[in-house]
Amino acid sequence: MVKSLVIIGVPRSGKTTLAKSILALFSADKKPVAFLSADSIIGGMTDVQKSNLFWGIFIRPMRHIFPKLNDKTKSARIKSMLAFAARFIAETSDVVPVVYEGAYITPNDARKIFNTKKCMIVVIGYPNMTTHDKIQQIRKFDGKTPYQKRDDKELESVVAHNIEKSQQMQAQAKKSGYMFIDTSTDYHGSINRAAREIYKKLQK
Repeated sequence: MVKSLVIIGVPRSGKTTLAKSILALFSADKKPVAFLSADSIIGGMTDVQKSNLFWGIFIRPMRHIFPKLNDKTKSARIKSMLAFAARFIAETSDVVPVVYEGAYITPNDARKIFNTKKCMIVVIGYPNMTTHDKIQQIRKFDGKTPYQKRDDKELESVVAHNIEKSQQMQAQAKKSGYMFIDTSTDYHGSINRAAREIYKKLQK
C-alpha cells in the first residue's frame, strides 16, 4: 500500500511551500507522485459558477444581500471539495502517492475525512508568532494575494484569529499523534527540515 500525505493548517502557514518542497524530493528521485491543492479545486468550482448565467444574474447578487447564503454556498463547495479529495486519495494511493494540501479543516476533521491507514497527516501553523511579526512577513513576502489587499486593521484581526487557530490545531495534532510544524520562526528552515523528514517517512 502506497502512503500519501495530507497537509492541513491555517492560511499563510506554509502548506503550499511544504508541498512543493516534498514534490521536489519526489522529482529528484524520479518517483511518481500526484498533487492536489484545495485552493485550486475551490477556485475551479468558483470559476464554473461565475461562468453560469443563472449564478451571475440571480445567485451572486443574493449572496451580498443575504450573508448566510454566502456561507452556505462556501460550505457546500468545501464539503464537495473534501469529498472529492478523500476519494481521489483513497483510489489513487493504491498506485501512486498523493500529496494534498489545503486549509478548511482541523486535525479532528481530517481523522474523520481521510483514511489514516493510507495517509500521513501533517499540520502546519504559527502558534508562537506575534500578530505584528506575521503581518510584517505577509507584507514582505506574500506578493499579490488577497491578504495584501486588506488594510492593517482588518489584517490584524485575521492574523490574530489564525494564530489562535494555530494554537488549537497544534493541541489537536498532539492529541491525535500527528506531526505539527511550527513556522513561527525560521519559516523556510522549518519547512525544509520537515520536508526531508516527511519524505523519508513516506518511503517506509
